[in-house]
Amino acid sequence: MRIDKLGYVIYKMNLLSLKSIFRLISSILTRGLNLSALLHFSSNMFPHHIAIHDSKGSITYEQLNKTSTKLANYFYHHEQIKAGIRLGFVCRNHTTLVQGLFAASRVGADIFL
Repeated sequence: MRIDKLGYVIYKMNLLSLKSIFRLISSILTRGLNLSALLHFSSNMFPHHIAIHDSKGSITYEQLNKTSTKLANYFYHHEQIKAGIRLGFVCRNHTTLVQGLFAASRVGADIFL
C-alpha cells in the first residue's frame, strides 16, 4: 500500500483526530506497547463494531476486550502465567484463539504460534 493511500485510509477512519490520538496514547500508557493496547484502543474507539466473525457468530471489540481481560486474569491468578513466560497456541483460527492471544499479551507472556 502506498503511503498516500495509507494516510487517506487513516484519515477516513477518523484516526487523526485529537480524541483518537489521546486514546491511543492512553492505551499504550496503561497497557504497554503490545496487542493488548491495540485491543484497548479499538474497544474505546469502536466498541460496537464487529471485531471477529467466525462460524459460531460475531463478537464486538468491547466484548473481545472484556473476555480477553477475564481470560488474562485467569491466566495470571490460576495458571501463574506472567511476563516472560513462553506460551504456545496450537489450534484452528477462531474467536477463542484471538481471545487467548490478547489475554497472553495482556499478562506479558511471550507468544508462540
